[in-house]
Amino acid sequence: MPANLDQYLKLRHLRVVTEIFNTGHISVASANLGLTPPAISKACAEIEAIIGHKLFDRTRSGMVPTDLCHLLVRSSGIITAELRKLSAEIQDNLFNTPQSLTIGYQSPSLSAIAMHAAGVLRQQIPALRLKIMQIDRASLLDGLQQDRYDIGFIALHQIENFPALSSQILLDERCFAVSLEGTMSLSAALDNWADFRLRNWVLPIPGFAIRDRFESLLASRNLYSPANVIELNSAYDARPLIVACNAMTIATNTMLSNAGVTLPSFSHDPTDDDILLASGVVWRTHSPNLGIIERFRKIVEAWANPIPPG
Repeated sequence: MPANLDQYLKLRHLRVVTEIFNTGHISVASANLGLTPPAISKACAEIEAIIGHKLFDRTRSGMVPTDLCHLLVRSSGIITAELRKLSAEIQDNLFNTPQSLTIGYQSPSLSAIAMHAAGVLRQQIPALRLKIMQIDRASLLDGLQQDRYDIGFIALHQIENFPALSSQILLDERCFAVSLEGTMSLSAALDNWADFRLRNWVLPIPGFAIRDRFESLLASRNLYSPANVIELNSAYDARPLIVACNAMTIATNTMLSNAGVTLPSFSHDPTDDDILLASGVVWRTHSPNLGIIERFRKIVEAWANPIPPG
């Protein structure tokens, strides 16, 4: 039976175990924490003795965490988040520190929702410090996990690979191939890929969901990537470039509708050649700023799902 953890387990134990878990090596963990390797080993042995079970398997390639270690590190994250939240609340109480919210958005289709919700929240909390930043998807996901961003508006492709984050779908979109000659389904573009591949293409940089899904679609049909690509890290201000070099691009139905482009007729039943993108809001499940995040999310939900008139 493990000892009473609330009596014997220390925060320094959790920091040590989490650092070994993240690095896989006692030597690296010791350098990161400013402790000696023997001190790290001793702390690890102490916590294993308290719990009564191994946390790591010692191998030639490093420290391999056990299932129990995964549970402990996950709980450690919750404890750390609660302590950060408590610290922020103490600061607010003692020094009347204004609340803050940092919003990141990668998905252009959701920028209007982000701006609207931020404005409404500011009206509700006049002293609220707001920061709104457009950022690439990879940096936004990393920033959400590290608490540099409180909430993000982002394509939800493979969001299940980030277990520390929670998400909510706001928008389901379909992608189309677009040129100066008109707009067509991706299936039509791929059927004539021998011609279209040689055109200039303006595409998001790799890492953007729409680009990654497009490359995967080409690979699934054994087709080569476009021969002449101009890469952008933003979907904004691309039209002058597309016009100047007579390029093709990929855009969602929302982006096209916002630009006043008439969509081609298409079946609402997706085919294997369709790229369907779900976009929405993402936040860290145990964020220390969860109270203000939840208030912001309620505004977003009300905007996305308006109550019909009586």
